[in-house]
Amino acid sequence: MADLIRFTTLSGHQNLMFYRVTSGGLSFLVKSDISAIVGLATKLDRDCEYELVIEPFKCSLMTKYGVEVVSSTTNENILSGDEFKKFWIVWQNNTIAFGMGHTVLLKHRSAAKVNQLNYVTFNVSNDRGHVAQWQCYLSPVIENQPLKPIEGGEPHWVQVEDKLPDGALLGGYENEFLYIMRGHLRGSLTPGKFVPSLGLGFISWGGNSHECDMLEILCGYNCTWVPSQDNKVPIGAIEGGHSEVGHEVLYVGRVHYKGHLIVGKVQPSHSCCYFPYGDSELSAREFEVLVVPHRRIHGIIVPIQTDNCA
Repeated sequence: MADLIRFTTLSGHQNLMFYRVTSGGLSFLVKSDISAIVGLATKLDRDCEYELVIEPFKCSLMTKYGVEVVSSTTNENILSGDEFKKFWIVWQNNTIAFGMGHTVLLKHRSAAKVNQLNYVTFNVSNDRGHVAQWQCYLSPVIENQPLKPIEGGEPHWVQVEDKLPDGALLGGYENEFLYIMRGHLRGSLTPGKFVPSLGLGFISWGGNSHECDMLEILCGYNCTWVPSQDNKVPIGAIEGGHSEVGHEVLYVGRVHYKGHLIVGKVQPSHSCCYFPYGDSELSAREFEVLVVPHRRIHGIIVPIQTDNCA
């Protein structure tokens, strides 16, 4: 709810009052027979980036260098010393607009520093004896709330016994929700999909889909999926295991396929993500990779390592 404030400005008055406005606009009423001036500033300073000058039959937008960037004349006397006239001004999306009621009296596009205009001030012309009375609706100051980093929830692998562990991470869906698992097969440690209704995991290897009942489930929540393709591995990609030859690192990936979202393994040397579907091992060159948000240490980006990745 906006607060209504009332005040008077006098010509030659040196102590201008600045009001903080973070909403990108305001409405006000003014009574003056000569002029009324609204200043827009980026900071508490006498040098406003823009000044809106309202006169009986004209309004103008001036820069702090005294350059008129746009003006408009009217057949109606928009300013009066006998009664309050109500106006509005908005500044956003690199545009400043001014008007009264449903009428736009002037508009200036591509205005510099518009998004940084957080202060307004009110004045009259410097001619001796000029007075303006104001009524202004000021909205409460809206502060940007600091983002709180996620604490805890780091991804970790948990051995499955007879039920899904607490905090099991959803990985996709294929007629039901799928979870992220990994299991050993012929010297490899391969990530794949866990199907709760069957109580089994499935991993792709050697062109086929293989069942796996001795497996680990990925748990946690401080992670996100990032689009990727071919052999590109994003910073912070979660290591899901390794191949049987050379122990190449395999990453947790997933693929959109026939309306499903299926978890699989990203093998960079093969430039694809393999995933189990039906009885087969399929591959896709466009996929998503599960990553942990990176952190900065002394200005250097360092991926957060996933526990028990080896």
